[in-house]
Amino acid sequence: AINCEVLPGDLFARRLNVEALRHMKNSKSVFTQGARVTKDPVCGKRINRGKAHAAVEYNHFLYFLCCPVCQAQFEKEPRRYAKPDIGVRVKQGVQ
Repeated sequence: AINCEVLPGDLFARRLNVEALRHMKNSKSVFTQGARVTKDPVCGKRINRGKAHAAVEYNHFLYFLCCPVCQAQFEKEPRRYAKPDIGVRVKQGVQ
C-alpha cells in the first residue's frame, strides 16, 4: 500500500509540478475535457486536477498525482500505473 504524504523540501517534485502547471495552463482541454475530479493512478485517491501535486505525461496521456510519493512511484513504474481510462489525452502539437 502507498502511504501518501507531502514531503517538504522535494525540489525535484516542485520543479516538475511547475512545468506540469505551465503545460496545463497552455492546454485548456486538460481542464475542460471530462470531469475535473480524477483518480490518482497509484493510490486511487480522488483528486481535483487543479490541486494535484503533479501531472506527468506518459504515452500521450496526462496523469494527475496527489503527492511526491505517488509521483515517484508512477515515474519508477509508469507501465504498471498508466491506464488510459484514468489519464487525460494530450492533444499532439500543443505546447
